[in-house]
Amino acid sequence: MGQLEAFWTYVYRDLFRENDYNLIVYGTLAWLGVVFYGLCGLLMYVDLTGKPKWMLKFKTQPGINEPLDGKRLWNAVQVATANHVFISFPYLMFLYHAHKLVGSSCLPEDLPSFGQIILCFVVSLAVEEIGFYYTHRLSHWGLLYKYIHKKHHEWTAPVGVVSVYAHPLEHIICNLMPLTSGPVLVGAHHFTTVLWYTAALSSTIIHHSGYHLPLLPSPELHDYHHLKFRWNYGVIGLLDWFHGTDRQFRKTPQFKRHRVLLGMKPMTEIFKEEKEKRHNNYG
Repeated sequence: MGQLEAFWTYVYRDLFRENDYNLIVYGTLAWLGVVFYGLCGLLMYVDLTGKPKWMLKFKTQPGINEPLDGKRLWNAVQVATANHVFISFPYLMFLYHAHKLVGSSCLPEDLPSFGQIILCFVVSLAVEEIGFYYTHRLSHWGLLYKYIHKKHHEWTAPVGVVSVYAHPLEHIICNLMPLTSGPVLVGAHHFTTVLWYTAALSSTIIHHSGYHLPLLPSPELHDYHHLKFRWNYGVIGLLDWFHGTDRQFRKTPQFKRHRVLLGMKPMTEIFKEEKEKRHNNYG
């Protein structure tokens, strides 16, 4: 805890001069930009160049976006950047006041315990699942889909940057509000809040990446949603199970691949091998 406190003391007192507003607004915006463009940049390099080749065998939809259309990608980058600058930035100004209202701290001496961090993550994940599931499912209704959510679904085989390729209203209601409500509800320390934002943003980029990579969260649930439109509305699948909106998904090869990959053999090959073994045993 000593090293963590020393690090946060440097960030809070030296970098941001004990200015909570600058830390919560400008610091958070800058850090999330580093995370977003850093991870998406690595994925874009692979999508555009096909290198390293070993990555391609982990694609969730093999043969699609190989190589990726550069003009289409540039459009997605522009929309994502506009959302980051013109939507997320002012939203963080609002969040500053929300966190101050509930008594959230930025002080190094108030750094949370491990248990407090876990509690915030559990609450935030539950809030995000509930908020995202219902707003996302509603966005598939009639005019809301036609004029707002359809933009996000232009990509039936998503790539990382598509995680925030959305209409501005969707970005606020479906993306930002479910993501940020949990830390406000528990009055989380800003260190915990940033930690949660980092984990959640990284996860949604992985879910849209188009790659099922070893040791990373499975993207199969949301990748299938982009492919078929009408199933898998949630983040972790709990409310999809509860409402039965994963029924079709459960009948597919993608559902069997929906787990953490622990080796270097792609899920597509593992599943194919299992099918062949069953055929040999019972054929």
